[in-house]
Amino acid sequence: RPRARPRVARDRTSGVRLRHDTRTGRLALGVAGWILRRIIGLLARTWRTSVVHGAEHLEALRARPEPVILTFWHNRAVMAAPFLKSRLHDSGQTVAVLASASRDGELATRTLQGWGVHVVRGSATRGGREALWGTYRAIRKMGASPVVIPDGPRGPAYVYKAGVLHLARLSRASLLPLAFACDRFWTVGSWDRLMVPHPFARVFVGIAPPQPVPRELDDADLEAARLLQERLLVDLSRAVELAAATPGSLPLPPATESRRGGEPPP
Repeated sequence: RPRARPRVARDRTSGVRLRHDTRTGRLALGVAGWILRRIIGLLARTWRTSVVHGAEHLEALRARPEPVILTFWHNRAVMAAPFLKSRLHDSGQTVAVLASASRDGELATRTLQGWGVHVVRGSATRGGREALWGTYRAIRKMGASPVVIPDGPRGPAYVYKAGVLHLARLSRASLLPLAFACDRFWTVGSWDRLMVPHPFARVFVGIAPPQPVPRELDDADLEAARLLQERLLVDLSRAVELAAATPGSLPLPPATESRRGGEPPP
């Protein structure tokens, strides 16, 4: 007798099909999310965090909350999560996170939802039309500032995908690039060599000015805008690594290096 296939659920916001939806899987990921949230929270309490570039851009956003698209490299996510929670979410700014429909995305979802962060499932960088629309609705209807990681969910590292720009064009929300570095960290053996700061590490943050994306862009202009945002985020990351006097887990590419990003969603 053939074994019944497990039920596949859909995310309520984006309609994206979730890949792991068994009762045992949900329980295990729920427990793992709770543990991960506790570990990150305890570690973050010991970190000494300072904004070394662009603090005025964060203060302007907090003084006059309006939706922006928060971007940073995937391997800096552990540093970014508690920073955005404490500096934006806890001060009343609605923050949303785009998480993939994979098991890793489900773990991130369970972790973030425990902090009260709104999560949209799917990928804006891999043809995720439903995920883009879910994030668009979070911006336009909730006034949320979504986190969209431009080299996620599976890389290549430090390659800025065009899906982020499509979301900015559609929603008319500006991009707000952020960079993170620290002086001591562990490295997770993932594709991006995820950085986890040691207890009592110093964490350095850089924030670029908001980057509006014109609504009318042809293909050539879109590729130029993608390269501009990639170089800006690479240069900002390099500046905070200099402040930390410690390179990241993966070397940053040369600022002038041109690489091809993701294709527009269908």
